[in-house]
Amino acid sequence: MGFWRWQDKVEEELKRLPSSRRQELARLRQLSIAQDGKAARELRVFIREQFCELIDLAVVGQEREIAIAQATEVIYQTVLSHTTKEVYRDGKRGDRDTLPAAAQNAISLGEFRACEGLEEATWYGDTWDRIDQVNQICREAGGKVRKRLPW
Repeated sequence: MGFWRWQDKVEEELKRLPSSRRQELARLRQLSIAQDGKAARELRVFIREQFCELIDLAVVGQEREIAIAQATEVIYQTVLSHTTKEVYRDGKRGDRDTLPAAAQNAISLGEFRACEGLEEATWYGDTWDRIDQVNQICREAGGKVRKRLPW
């Protein structure tokens, strides 16, 4: 199905609710975001930093940025079934805070699972072999997360 089709379906279902119920849900969502938003964001940033640091251990030099960009793309495509360009259709590209909370959390889960694989990996070959290994680890981790998501 992909994330955006699922998100659109959820929005359509919300529109069918009575106005008073929609307002109540919106108020509860804002309250939840206000209470949990900072802690959740800090956790997402921490996971992202760990993800990048573990890739740094595998790929050094100028190719480091390429490896991180490719691994990020793999996570997005595997977990959300969309490219990074497609995911940011309503947000500012590169600013995860502009994405729906469900997408933010799913990406973090994918990166978290990938961190486990990156920590356990035995690196071999040249830089490009290592980038391929990183991408494969991210693909496997993203696939495991994707199986548990509603879209």
